[in-house]
Amino acid sequence: MPAKGTTKVSETQKQAIVALRMQGVSNCKIAAKLGVHPITVSKVYGEFRREVAPLIDDLGDWRRDLKILAVRAVRRGLIDESDNFKSGNLGVQALKGLGDFEHDGGTVNIQALINSIPEGQRDRYITLETATEETNAIETKTTEDTAGE
Repeated sequence: MPAKGTTKVSETQKQAIVALRMQGVSNCKIAAKLGVHPITVSKVYGEFRREVAPLIDDLGDWRRDLKILAVRAVRRGLIDESDNFKSGNLGVQALKGLGDFEHDGGTVNIQALINSIPEGQRDRYITLETATEETNAIETKTTEDTAGE
């Protein structure tokens, strides 16, 4: 590590310092990687933050604004019958991106689901017909309806 105040920092190094700090890398690790003093890293990043602060303030609270818009989109998706999937899905994706809405994994244990149905009502929800039999029954009904017209 060079002695304090003896190294000039190039623009490329400044950009690297800012990029690494924004990724969460510590000053000491950045200093070791770039061959500068940790205080230099701190000063470069502090200077960057002071220059950028007014720009960030101009953005306002974008996370809050995006969350409000996302919740509105989800509501619109639940109410609007014309294109509810598009706005609702967009809202959910935005909320996921903000970390306010997490996917639960969507895993379902089929046996647990079947066991949760009262035994007397299982025949209402579970059929032993195969898909082929069901498809044939639908095709037969369709053919009969068409022939009767």
